[in-house]
Amino acid sequence: MIASNVRHSYPVIFDRSLNFTVPPTQEGVSLEAEVNGTPMVFPMGPDLYLSWATCTVTTSTDAEKSKAYRCELKPGYRF
Repeated sequence: MIASNVRHSYPVIFDRSLNFTVPPTQEGVSLEAEVNGTPMVFPMGPDLYLSWATCTVTTSTDAEKSKAYRCELKPGYRF
């Protein structure tokens, strides 16, 4: 049986970086944003590739093993 879970995580923005965490059971992280009034979805994929930001991920060392993502905007982009 195929099942799907959607979790919404709201990021924290500091200057030119976007930060958010996801639980260890996450699959397929995507960012949803509104661009010029149009909703868009940006799938990050396993390589964390976004054309408008450079992203990194770190895994916590506690028992939960949650993942913290940080995306820094590339020059010419703004939140």
